[in-house]
Amino acid sequence: MIINNQIIMKIINYLILITGLCFFVFSCSNPEDNSESNKKTDTSEVNKAKTTQNSISEDLEGKFQVQDLFENEISDVINALAMEDFSLALKKTEKCLSDKNISETQKAALRYMHIYSVAGLVTEKKMTHDDLNKILTSYKGQYLITQNLEITKGISMPFNQLQVEKINGKKLEATCSNNAGVNIHCFINVNMKNALNLDKQLGKHGYICGKLKTFKTSENDVFSWICEIELDEGFVKILEDEYEKIDEK
Repeated sequence: MIINNQIIMKIINYLILITGLCFFVFSCSNPEDNSESNKKTDTSEVNKAKTTQNSISEDLEGKFQVQDLFENEISDVINALAMEDFSLALKKTEKCLSDKNISETQKAALRYMHIYSVAGLVTEKKMTHDDLNKILTSYKGQYLITQNLEITKGISMPFNQLQVEKINGKKLEATCSNNAGVNIHCFINVNMKNALNLDKQLGKHGYICGKLKTFKTSENDVFSWICEIELDEGFVKILEDEYEKIDEK
């Protein structure tokens, strides 16, 4: 009987050992644990990508390359916008944005042209305010570069201009409309990095640059103006001055 009890105890201990090993193996291969690990890895990769994107964006002012805005493909978009062929401009903008080799300067300019093109199509009732809202949402926190605007003073309706009276220390305002000045595509409000004075730059042309902070669109039945955007970390690059820098090199 004693022998039988010893045998039984050995069998029980053996079963306990086997059960423990099975549990250990199961725990190591638990899909939920792997999923959690993958989530951590994915989160790490996303954060890394965001950090990289932020570091690129933060350095855009130093990396601004005016000549990049006159490459053939970019010029095609600018020409389409000048002719107010917003459908063509949109098509060319989306094609350019799909190119992974474009510079940060080009990306920022194309984002703005994307917004401007769609705003133009909204005025023509070929796209909707909701379409524009989706695009604006996708660009939140990213840099935009406007078309170059003539620096003026004393103009009563300074559409598509960078008017010195619209600059107040670190605040800047501009209004971008269609060629006729009938439909306002975009009101632009900028929080500048540094105080700005353009009195000595009259007659030149400036690019407004900054990160998209907030935006709003007009009501669905309003087409006299389409959207208003607020830019942070703003700065202005003078077209003529930037080309002088290139000539000096």
